[in-house]
Amino acid sequence: MKKIFKSLTLSFVIAFTMSIAPTLSAFNTETMSVVEAASKKTFKTFTVNSVYNTSTKITGKGLKGATVKAYVSGKQIGKSTVSSSGTYSIKISKKKKNTKITIKISKSGYTTRSKTITVKGSSSSSSSNSSSSKYVYANGGISTSKIYHKTSKAHNMEGAIKMTESKAKSKGYRACKRCWR
Repeated sequence: MKKIFKSLTLSFVIAFTMSIAPTLSAFNTETMSVVEAASKKTFKTFTVNSVYNTSTKITGKGLKGATVKAYVSGKQIGKSTVSSSGTYSIKISKKKKNTKITIKISKSGYTTRSKTITVKGSSSSSSSNSSSSKYVYANGGISTSKIYHKTSKAHNMEGAIKMTESKAKSKGYRACKRCWR
């Protein structure tokens, strides 16, 4: 008899909780938003590459199909969609050094993420639009491949030929996919 009483009591508590919970949740909207937020996924990949005062685009990586938007002082300055390869490129006008740009990534079912970056001044060693002064190392010696690398010893390369990136490209060389990921 004691077991039956415990079982009935437990059944009553469960039934009462199930019948009253939906009614209570209608009055408690905070609970609903927490549950909704918990059910959304988060972006595992979201990167923003450096932007210089000479740059005309913002690039980075994100989730395929997501929308990426750029803002300055709350005003949208450009937008793009992440490609099937996981990259995006937003066309922008040149911005002054120290301008703050906020980049937001969003997609249905995901929690929107944002990053704020500061525009950097261009310098000869790290200008994003000037590849003529950037030195690379082309395969030399017995190698006949048309690939250039970041360093003279990359991937056990021998007989590396130092040249500017623009010269390497004009000679038909292409960037090493492992050096420039």
